[in-house]
Amino acid sequence: MRVKTIFLFLFLALAFYSFGETIKLKSGRIIKGKIIDKTDEYITVERYGIPLVYYSEDIESIDGNDITPSSQGTFDKGLKYALGGRFFEAAREFRKVLNSNPDNRGSGQAIRILKDLGQEIISKNCAIALLRGEKLLAESRYKGAVSEFKKAVSISQNYALAYRELGYSYASLENLEEAIRYYHKALKLNPDYAVANLELGNIYYNLKQFTKAVSYLQKAAQLNNDSFLADSSLGKVHVALGDYKQAISYLKKAARRRPKSAEIYYMLGDVHQHLKESEPAIDYYKKALDINPEYREAHYSIGITYGFLGNYEEARKHFQKTVKIDPTYLNAYYMLSLAYQRLNKYQEAIDWLDKTVEIAPGDPDIYLNLGAAYLSLRQHDKARDNLKKAKKMSQDQGNYKRARKAEMYLKRIP
Repeated sequence: MRVKTIFLFLFLALAFYSFGETIKLKSGRIIKGKIIDKTDEYITVERYGIPLVYYSEDIESIDGNDITPSSQGTFDKGLKYALGGRFFEAAREFRKVLNSNPDNRGSGQAIRILKDLGQEIISKNCAIALLRGEKLLAESRYKGAVSEFKKAVSISQNYALAYRELGYSYASLENLEEAIRYYHKALKLNPDYAVANLELGNIYYNLKQFTKAVSYLQKAAQLNNDSFLADSSLGKVHVALGDYKQAISYLKKAARRRPKSAEIYYMLGDVHQHLKESEPAIDYYKKALDINPEYREAHYSIGITYGFLGNYEEARKHFQKTVKIDPTYLNAYYMLSLAYQRLNKYQEAIDWLDKTVEIAPGDPDIYLNLGAAYLSLRQHDKARDNLKKAKKMSQDQGNYKRARKAEMYLKRIP
């Protein structure tokens, strides 16, 4: 007897799993977020919609994998020059960083501070406090950064950049209430501060205050017509609002601005998947994989899409690649097992489900699917054992729908 599984249902339930990395700093602090940029000297992690920079020399591991610390970069050299009062040499080093990476936040801020010092907008003492704060930000020492930026504010109370840096530091500390307060102070002083509008909009996005998010992000986009970050953020907000057509419009703008961004193509694929437009979804996932063949999210999502289309062999290949990239990702094991079931390869399905037991022994869905697979192989004793376990665990958890599903399979056992 062959039992139809809940393949499509699980595809729908697991399709839009949120991925992220775990970064352990040498200080012992654990950071969880999405790595959106990575170089030999630093990584950029998106948290609360804000890109936060962590330098390699301060990182112990990423997803449990040790990293090799990089040598001291020109950004650190520039900070040393600046804090020593050698502002010309400092500016030269910061420009070197920006020439190789225009998105480097710390160097951009430092050059702005030095420029404002040269124009006598701020005093030398204020500039030194700000640069010390930038150094502490670069070292992920956010409380110290807050202290230095508050010193800068006490010296130059009308300097918007100092308030923005306080907002950024508090966001890094996950104190979003204080972050919002300081971003508003920055924007009160300078309503046309594009980056402050962008970062505040992203905070509101992560707080699910989407109307406010759109307002600030649109202002950021208007102030900077070439803003990749504003367009990509607006795309994410409109996905959250369910306005997928508008989301596609913004994400396509972002893709034109940064055609080598695998993440943007991945996001476009996801939006088309939401719209049940499988063919364009696959095309965009493939573009993401062309840029980054090890992109686990893209492999997983294209596998989901192939499953929707009934192409279970292609789905299997991509789920298998996903677990090779990330051996701890439980959903990919589920989907790989279900793909094998749809290919009538029940023993392989069982083998992969057995691996999920090692990862999550307390998950009743595993036993439910193991029971269904054993039932398909007519291994009735094993099917009964797993289904009874699934039923009891489901009842204990108050999930009576799953318990009834297990009971339905149990009744099919001779």
